[in-house]
Amino acid sequence: MHQRSANTGYPMHRVLLLHGLSTLLLPVWFCHAILKSLRDRDLTYLRERLGMVPKEPQNSGIRLWVHCASVGEVNTVMPLLKQLQQMQGDIRFTVTTFTQTGKQVFENSGLNNSRHCYLPIDHTWTVTRFLRRSKPDYGLIVETEIWPCLYRACSRQQIPLSLINARISPKTLRLTEGVASKTILPLLADAVSTLSMVIARSAKDQAAIEQLLSGNVSANTTSNVPPPIEIGGNLKNDVSLSTDDKNADKTTPPLSREYCLLASTHEDEEYQLCKEWITRNRKELLVIVPRHPERGEKLATSLGTLCNNIVLRSQQPDSQYNNTVTVDPETRIYVADTLGELQRFYRFAGVTFTGGSLVPVGGHNVLEPARSRCAIVSGPHTHNFDAEISTLREAEALMVANDAAAAVDALITLFDDDQKREHMINNAREISRTYNVIPVYKELLLADFKNYNIKITALNV
Repeated sequence: MHQRSANTGYPMHRVLLLHGLSTLLLPVWFCHAILKSLRDRDLTYLRERLGMVPKEPQNSGIRLWVHCASVGEVNTVMPLLKQLQQMQGDIRFTVTTFTQTGKQVFENSGLNNSRHCYLPIDHTWTVTRFLRRSKPDYGLIVETEIWPCLYRACSRQQIPLSLINARISPKTLRLTEGVASKTILPLLADAVSTLSMVIARSAKDQAAIEQLLSGNVSANTTSNVPPPIEIGGNLKNDVSLSTDDKNADKTTPPLSREYCLLASTHEDEEYQLCKEWITRNRKELLVIVPRHPERGEKLATSLGTLCNNIVLRSQQPDSQYNNTVTVDPETRIYVADTLGELQRFYRFAGVTFTGGSLVPVGGHNVLEPARSRCAIVSGPHTHNFDAEISTLREAEALMVANDAAAAVDALITLFDDDQKREHMINNAREISRTYNVIPVYKELLLADFKNYNIKITALNV
């Protein structure tokens, strides 16, 4: 039997492996942090990636730390945090992200008594410094973020940590094969085994997490009891999901022309769809809201090989955003490379393509456009939302296209067939209203909080 390291449940030989790998990668991560800080002219990113976050005062109430990788995770968890904040109990939130866009979405969220920090590099020195300075009473990791050094440091400092809206990607599960099954996979399984609780999105995700834990052949020799893996549903689908454009006029269209929306798109996806769209000579404007708005200029340059009439929203005055922007009749493509406006573009689109599905990203949330009265078209790569896609297809509320040509055909069909479009919109709205998962999450989290004497009482409302 392997010797155990204190308080972690990790076999000693894997502690040495983890420390060796993280130390080997430290110069790479450090150089990346320096370059990003220089590029953005902001040393905050470098300092906080090294764990040097501002210290939390001792009397700051219940300190809840929540990690979100970027924009999508911030939007996903924010309704849950706001409902927790409505409860009695002085909750102070520290929200960490990796990206500047994630930080901006957090700052626009309206979450009171909170602050943002960048998550430190995953090395024992940096994560230990972060935890000692931020002093969380409890930590929540959103979705897929498994960082072995961070998880181990939380365990050593006796900071309870839970993984919520949890899912394990097919790429991670492929680590059960080959050399990775004896190196990387056991480190991930060790990390997950230190958690206080896992709240999975679905039974499929629950099974994947159980498979990850069972793939660790040494797990049965450890003293750790695997964490409970509960099914809470997908937070992205909750009916109370707040919009990401809290300051926008809910009744004013963003643009003066009728448009077809390509939402949350990724590299190469836009080019494929635009190439097909332009050949159809449609009168409607094609609007692209890229998943990562910082790609706007690069995207416009790429699409410039297809046509010259392209407008970037970021190059228009900010003062116009809450009004209806006049778009020249000659403009063919409009790139909305701004943050916090996707919901508004959904609301007035009528017909939309959800991105990340023509390329093997796994798709994005299809219930957001369903709630916003959109007829929805998706590509074939939807493993992140298989259950939702299946439900919507069965209800005749969504169309799936196998390639860009078929996707554009479907979008045009929905524009031209008012009856079919309204039928899909109404069915999608009905399906979207059936999802109510936040109460499940609150019940599970409050029960676990009590295990650590974290006292949050009933709702005031």
